This record gives sequence, C-alpha cells and structure tokens, in this order.
Amino acid sequence: MLFTEIVLAIVLASLLGILMTLLKQPSVLGYILAGAIIGIFGFVGPESLEVISSLASIGIAFLLFMVGLEMNLEKIRHLGKDIILLGTLQTVFVVILGFFLSRFLGFGPIPSIYIAFSLSFSSTIIIVKLLSEKKELNSLYGRLVVGCMIFEDFLAILMIIFLEGVGASAGTGNFGGDFAITVLKGIGLFLGTIFLSRLMPKVLDYFGSKSETLFLFSLAWGLGIAALMDLPIIGLGIVVGGFLAGLSLASSAERYGISGKIRWIRDLFVLLFFVWLGSQMNLNLNGEILLRAGIFSAFVLFVCPIISMFVVSALGYKSRTAFFVGLTAAQISEFSLVVAMKGFELGHLSQNDVSVMVIVAVTTIIGSSYYVMHGEKLYALFKKPLKALEFRKTRESAATGSVEGYKDHIILIGGHRLGENIVKSLIEIGEDFVVIDFDPQIVHSLKDQGLSVIYGDIAEDDVREAAGFQNARLVISTAPLFEDNIVVLDTARRSNPKAQIILRAESDADAKALYDRGADYVISPYFLGGEYLGKILGEDKSCRKLEAVKKKDIELLSSR
Repeated sequence: MLFTEIVLAIVLASLLGILMTLLKQPSVLGYILAGAIIGIFGFVGPESLEVISSLASIGIAFLLFMVGLEMNLEKIRHLGKDIILLGTLQTVFVVILGFFLSRFLGFGPIPSIYIAFSLSFSSTIIIVKLLSEKKELNSLYGRLVVGCMIFEDFLAILMIIFLEGVGASAGTGNFGGDFAITVLKGIGLFLGTIFLSRLMPKVLDYFGSKSETLFLFSLAWGLGIAALMDLPIIGLGIVVGGFLAGLSLASSAERYGISGKIRWIRDLFVLLFFVWLGSQMNLNLNGEILLRAGIFSAFVLFVCPIISMFVVSALGYKSRTAFFVGLTAAQISEFSLVVAMKGFELGHLSQNDVSVMVIVAVTTIIGSSYYVMHGEKLYALFKKPLKALEFRKTRESAATGSVEGYKDHIILIGGHRLGENIVKSLIEIGEDFVVIDFDPQIVHSLKDQGLSVIYGDIAEDDVREAAGFQNARLVISTAPLFEDNIVVLDTARRSNPKAQIILRAESDADAKALYDRGADYVISPYFLGGEYLGKILGEDKSCRKLEAVKKKDIELLSSR
C-alpha cells in the first residue's frame, strides 16, 4: 500500500499541476491542492505521509541547492545600491506593518514575527517564470525585480540560520551562548563556501568531462552537504546546507549543466514537499482562520505593492517602473512556507497558523499572476493617478549631450551587444545620434565617451519625447520585445511620418507583423548572422578569414 499511496499522491499532484498550467497558474498551486484533498479524504495513510514528509525534506534541500546554484557570488556583490535599498526598505516596511497587523488579529509576539517576515518575501521562482513568459526579464523593472528578489532570498537564508540558532538553544537554558555559536558556525561556513567557490570549478573540470559523472557528483555534493549541515554537531539544517552546496558551485562554468540535470529530479521532490504541506493544512476551516487569511491576503495583494511602488519612486524611478515593480510584490514566497514550517517544527506556530499562511500563499500567487500578466492594462487604467508617485525628480530620462538641438539625427534604442556595434559605426561616420537604454552600466559607459544618452524605458512617454522623435530621420531599435518595437513604430509614425524605422524581431511571426505595420526594415539576428557567415564562407572556402574575425570578436568581448 505504501508504494500505491505515494504514487497516488504524485499522480494527483501532477494532474492538478497540469490543470493549473492550462489555467495559466503556477503548477505549485495544484500540488498544494492535491495535498489538501489528501488531507480531507484521507487517501494516504499516516505511514505514507511520514515517508512523503521525509522525501519532502529532500525536496527542500534540492530547492535551496538550485537557489544557491543560481545565486552567483559575483551577482550578489554587484547587486547595486538601488537593489539593496529597495530590498531592505521594502522588507523593513512590510515586516513592521505585518507585525502590527498580526498583533491586531490576535497573534502572539513570536507568531507575529514569523508571519511578518513570511509576508515580506516574494517568490523568485514564480515571478521569474511570469516575466520570462512576457519576455520582460531584461526590462528596467525586470532587472530591478530579479535583483531585489535575489537579495530577499539571501535575507530569507539569514533568517533560517537565525531560526536554526533558536532551535539549537531550545530547552538548553543557554539561549545567548547556543545562538551565538550557531551564528558563528553560519558565518564560518559561508566564508568556507567562498573559498570552495574558487576551488570547485577545478574539481568540476574533472567530473564534468562526462555528463553522467557531472550529474552524480552534483547529486552527491548537494545532498551530502545538506545532510552534513543537519548533523547535531553542526546543527544548521538541510535548508542552509543545500543553499551553501549550490552557492559553492555557482561560479563554475558547469553550473548551467548541473542546473539542467538536477532540475527535473528537484521538481519531483519539490512536488512532494508542497503535497505534504497541503496535507498539513487544518481544513476544519472556521471563520477565524478564513478571516485572518483573507486580511493577510488583502495586505499582500494591495498594501505590499503600494509599499514597493513608493520605495521605487523614492529612489528616483518613474511611475511606470514603480508600478510594474510593485505588481511583482503581491505574493508570498516558497521561502515564506519554509519559514512557517520551521516555526511549526520549533513549536512557535500552530497548525492553524500554518494553514493561514498556506491559504495566503495560494490566494496571493493566483492574484499576483493576473497582476503581472495584465500589467499593461492595469497601468493604462491607473496611469493618471500614478503620476502622483513622481514626487521627486526622476532620473530615467536624464540625458547628457545636446539632444534638444539635434535635427535629422538618429535614435538608437539599446546600446548593448547589437547596439554596441551600431554605436561604433555611427561614431566612425560622424552621425548625430542619441542612445536610449535602461542599463545603468551601459548608460555610464556611453556618458564617459561623451555621447548623448537617455536612461530609461522606451515604453515611457517622457523618454521617447526626450529623444526627439519628431526631428529624427532614422530610428533604430535593437530591443527584443515585440511590444516595445510596436510602441517605437507607432510613436515614430505619429510624430514624424518621414522617418525611416528599423526594428528588431525575435521570430518570423514578429518580423512579418512589424513589416505589416509599416517598418522599413526588420533586423533578424539569425538572418544577419547566417548571411554574414555565408558571405565569409563564399569568399574564402578555406575559412582563413575566420581567424581575423575571431580575433576581432575576442577583442570586443574582452573590452566589455
């Protein structure tokens, strides 16, 4: 029966996960729902649930292993002042308000702290998935959001280390000493991870020579370090262990290969984690549980986005950027549930408290999914009142150089990669041009060259106006998003019908659509790359010219 019951749980969760995917919702909702159904109808016995609980622990280890694997130490070091300020201020405000809201609803001080922190963490996995589907990961707000969530994930790991310290000191009568020792262990192991991150690439060069050995090594490393950290002598738990194991491999060239091989086995065990979590819900849902869950859900869906919007605006970003960043803050994270379960294990939270947090997770994940997917429509609805968010001078359209004096100039949208070569060509032929980009590093680099550059998102009206579309003779967009190119095309045609317009397309369908709407030329990187290589091969069948092209490309890559 044990095998049958566990398979039943997996099949039910898989089917409900598929259903949620068809409904354009995260599959994790289906897993939690499957667990809730198992809890209600008792399809799975206590012994099987105990086994699922053990397998769920492996799921948590894998989840944190993948988080660590994708959290490159260089990425953490270069997060930037704005992202650190955004993550810190957003967390502080939400935690403070969440704590007082929890106390108002009758929770004790300790449960209120757990709940307040759980409300402050947003789901990196869900938001990255949604932004990927919209192809907006590389937009200005997308970069802010992803950077902020990496920072929040790091804060969540620190909180889990704190909770492990609390657990280590429970019942010993020496809270301060035991807690301090646990924190020192965490610091020591983190420093050890930094050392290992420099050593492991060489180790992986050996194990990565074969696909099978790379998979087996990463499997053994991730679970082995998680189990090691869970030993009583260390006492940091599998969550911290899994994270540190992934972090130690994050700077290796093989991390993408490891991620691809581990992802599917991780998904299976994470599925079991959420099934088990759903089965632990107290589904004798009384009015108090539903009221508390409803109020917390409203707080996350409406108050958290507003807090995020104000913080982003205070940092000097425009209302559109602030609005879209705010929409992504309207759900709680998988880390929130991990923290809640840790509190349950330590006896700080009751089963009813965990049930409240699971209901909040389900409600807010659904709500925020609609927020993100329909963000443009929501922004159009609230565009005018949102201008009130621009209470300080914004910097997104801050230009350098004499943009206003330009006539018959060229506007280039995007100064990276494809745009970088266009910039060099325009400089060589002595053209007047202005570049629009939302990457601060690119903007600073172009400013240092004395070029006219506008920092901002092309979707913003003020940014397009600052670039002087009405006076431009040529508009070139290297932006990959179809929607951005439509905006550029429509703006150029309205303000200056005589201007030539060159746009970029990522697919044949997008290219055809842009031509149908009146683009003069559509850049397809695949067509251009293939045509250029074909020309080289046609002129030099021995491929000797490739060496010169290679040297030129390596010099360009080295200069970045």
